[in-house]
Amino acid sequence: MQKQKIWKFIVKTSDKLWERWIGILNMVYFFMIGIQVFTIVYIPFPRKLEVVIIIGTIGFGILFSVLVYIALGQILKKIMDQL
Repeated sequence: MQKQKIWKFIVKTSDKLWERWIGILNMVYFFMIGIQVFTIVYIPFPRKLEVVIIIGTIGFGILFSVLVYIALGQILKKIMDQL
């Protein structure tokens, strides 16, 4: 019975976090990658702007992974508090 409660809590918490933050960030990140590919292939930007776009996308990717780890840490912390 205790294991079922914990499992339901894990699923409920992870669903909420995924829907709110991680889903939105994921969408924005893929949108940024799409813009980056489109601009580099189709629009002749100055070289400096292309570098800024690439660095921005990489930076956002790092931020995204850090936020995913924080979210996973919060889920694990709540599970440990339940036990």
